[in-house]
Amino acid sequence: MSENQPAATPAGNRWLIVVGALLIQLCLGAIYGWGAFTVALQNKPADVALALDAELLGVKDRAAYDEMKKEFAALDGALKEAGKGTDAEAIAKAKSAVAAFKKERLTDAWIAQTFDETKFRKQVFAFSGTETQWIFSAGLAAFALVMILAGRWQDKAGPRIVALTGGIVLGSGYLLAGLIGGTSFLPILVLVGLVGGAGIGLGYVCPIAASVKWFPDMKGFITGLAVAGFGAGAFIFVKLAGEWANLIKMHGVSHTFVVFGIIFLVGVVVGALLLSNPPAGYKPAGWNPPQPAGGAKKAV
Repeated sequence: MSENQPAATPAGNRWLIVVGALLIQLCLGAIYGWGAFTVALQNKPADVALALDAELLGVKDRAAYDEMKKEFAALDGALKEAGKGTDAEAIAKAKSAVAAFKKERLTDAWIAQTFDETKFRKQVFAFSGTETQWIFSAGLAAFALVMILAGRWQDKAGPRIVALTGGIVLGSGYLLAGLIGGTSFLPILVLVGLVGGAGIGLGYVCPIAASVKWFPDMKGFITGLAVAGFGAGAFIFVKLAGEWANLIKMHGVSHTFVVFGIIFLVGVVVGALLLSNPPAGYKPAGWNPPQPAGGAKKAV
């Protein structure tokens, strides 16, 4: 039976549509959580040595590593302390000390002696700021273009199949980026930017359209709830990559792509399975469509 025919979802369970919509929107909102990756993708070898977990980098000389971290912590603490004040000279001096430490202390030779080279190099992307912006821009462009096509497809096929496809495309893009993308710019641009963005475009229009059809009596509230889910998704995934779960610090960028890909795949697919259109002529119990302003004209 087509999703545009009477739905199997009983009218009393229309809130299941909202649950599905929120699951989808939370995952799709991750497009605006891209900032969680930009610093890690731009980190040079010295920054990687400081930012990521020692075991992830294959530390060989723990004593040397601990001594380096102790020295850097003192310099970083001095920089933070200087930043609390307004003495520009003191701030510049503290910044120079940190920069000199990275250049003179965290040399390629020291890194090679302290870490397993293969494991370490897997965590060094060294993208430019422009390259990280290109990935995000490609995602937005794919999102916008595909969303137009997805809206037309959804009108014909219903929301479930379109959102389901979006979840598979989005999840696959991140999964493949983590598994085979390596540390090269082009694969990440294509898989996370273009493929991931296309998946978001496919999925975005479906939950809002389906929810509004089931809730003609609460269109504003339901639309606001769906959009809020999109924004909350960006916040949640930034936190998961950072301070909540420390995914990037403990497991690296590629592994975080894989984790996000699995979450997107499962979350959007499950949400999509809850979506459907209401039966033709459906209206909630006790609700009647509002009459045009001024009412109908009387027949003469």
